[in-house]
Amino acid sequence: MVPYTSIEPKAAFAAAFETAGMPWMRVIVALGALLGIVTGVLVGSMAVSRIFSAVGRAHLVFPVIGHVHPKYNTPAVAALILGVPTTVLALLSDLPMLINLVSAGTLFVFGVVALALIVKRYTFPPSLAMNQSTAQRALRTALIVAICGTSIGLGLAYNLDSRYWVYLIIIGIHIVLTVALHVLVPAASLMINAWLCSTLPAEAWIQYAIFLAIILAVYLLYSCASSMALEEHSALRRGRSKDHAPPALEDMVRVVSETGDAKALTELAPHGADPSKGLQGAKAVDLV
Repeated sequence: MVPYTSIEPKAAFAAAFETAGMPWMRVIVALGALLGIVTGVLVGSMAVSRIFSAVGRAHLVFPVIGHVHPKYNTPAVAALILGVPTTVLALLSDLPMLINLVSAGTLFVFGVVALALIVKRYTFPPSLAMNQSTAQRALRTALIVAICGTSIGLGLAYNLDSRYWVYLIIIGIHIVLTVALHVLVPAASLMINAWLCSTLPAEAWIQYAIFLAIILAVYLLYSCASSMALEEHSALRRGRSKDHAPPALEDMVRVVSETGDAKALTELAPHGADPSKGLQGAKAVDLV
């Protein structure tokens, strides 16, 4: 439609249609792009708000964040708390900076998942952990350290000197240190993530380190104690409900058949309950 030297980087399609004599298409393209952006933001906010609500119910953050709207059954508080700061940050921050920050966080998470798959592959279940020798644990640790160190080193080497011998080294390391269809895919993912991480600017990693330090501080100072308190409270409630559980009908039948005394049901009946109802049920079972 237009020469490639005349393409507008910020609005390529809209400017191309206008140059081609179709200015009305520019409005349609701009509207479609705007609706696509709004749809992506809404989908992302819906997913993240529900994750944040689950974190709030686990008391890893303030419990009020896990509140669900009684009418619409949606995490309204989590959506509001996440939506307002995100909107302000998107309006006031530099777009390339946000892109690099999100890329750093995403690549870091992908790398952790790939590393977790390798650890899971070479970690025995608790029932078999006692049979694992020290040499096996040392070999597993050395394998993980070798893959991580090689991934970071090759990523930095490729970033400093983009020659094709890096790919040959990566393929050779896969053949030596991995087993096909077992740790090959997560090891390759870890290496690719390390290479992509090395392409990000240092400012992005500094910003991500600050963000990660804030999250770790909140987790260590608040989330751990709050989550443990919730677990202790839940265990205490389960113990109380078990102690005050009503007697089963089979227990009532056994007492009546052994003693022949309906007054013995009073010992099994919970506080405030009518033991005569249990007796009627027991007699009905005896008749059956």
